[in-house]
Amino acid sequence: MLCVMMTASMAAQNQDLELSAEVEVLIDAMTSDDAEELEVAGARMMKNGEETGRCAPYAAGVYTLSRVALSQGDFERTRSLLQDRTDCLRGLPRLEFQRAVLAFSEGRYEEAREIWRAVASDPTNEEQGVKAIENMGACWQREEQLDSAQSYYEKALSLQGEQINLMTVNNIVSILNDKSRYAEVRPFFEVGMSIEITDSTALDMLYWNLLVSEVMQGNEEASLEVMREREEKGFVGVPDYAIDAYWRYLLLQDDYDAFIAHRAEFSAGQLAEMLKTAPTFMSDLFDDGRRSEVGRLPLSVKWVIARRGLELAQLIESADAES
Repeated sequence: MLCVMMTASMAAQNQDLELSAEVEVLIDAMTSDDAEELEVAGARMMKNGEETGRCAPYAAGVYTLSRVALSQGDFERTRSLLQDRTDCLRGLPRLEFQRAVLAFSEGRYEEAREIWRAVASDPTNEEQGVKAIENMGACWQREEQLDSAQSYYEKALSLQGEQINLMTVNNIVSILNDKSRYAEVRPFFEVGMSIEITDSTALDMLYWNLLVSEVMQGNEEASLEVMREREEKGFVGVPDYAIDAYWRYLLLQDDYDAFIAHRAEFSAGQLAEMLKTAPTFMSDLFDDGRRSEVGRLPLSVKWVIARRGLELAQLIESADAES
């Protein structure tokens, strides 16, 4: 009896592996990143699965449509897709990964971490497993558990071998910056620059992370060189995540005209949102003159306040690090 049960269990496991492998083949065959094309392809595969009674095309279609829905921030649609036909979808690594992404997007970090832990333990897809480990680090980072986050990021990096993901390097250096370990950033930058780079967004982010480390160390010439090199790579403009870093850079370079010019590009509402994450000493510089005595001072005086504020912040950080 036991032998029969074990044989049945092994047969079921083999079926699951075959299904998972077939789903992977169908997903990998879709090379487009265009949302409209993915929408059509996903719907077609789901329909094929329904008409033929086969789980693989149905599951691949659900994955594709949930990917589009997540990219558009449509969490309700994502949830509806992933909850349908659990007989076909439950346990498939790709679909479990999407459930974790949904949980992460909604701030349910512990739940996301547990799902990704299960995905990472599945030996059938090592690439997804490494991504799951890195995403567990992202959960810890969102919960401000920086040591745990760094540990998972570095584990993911070690498992990537020669196929280093530049975004993983970015995740590590962002943690180092958050922990005020600025001097440790450049070696990771050099690692990132030593690999073949295909992700221009990740490369630009790496330059901004390096810029933060140099600015916070007060390295004026080095920070200027970072910006020069970034521009030589063809990067222009300042992405939303880098606005604070850019303004700090302009303050360090005493580039008052550029600071004011860039500030003028934003509406009062946008500046108010940015202030939620801006350093306290920057607040008075952004003040439009209605809220504080400092806000009504001449711009030249505000400039001095901001400049001295940055220096004071660096001195405080230095004193904290030594104590």
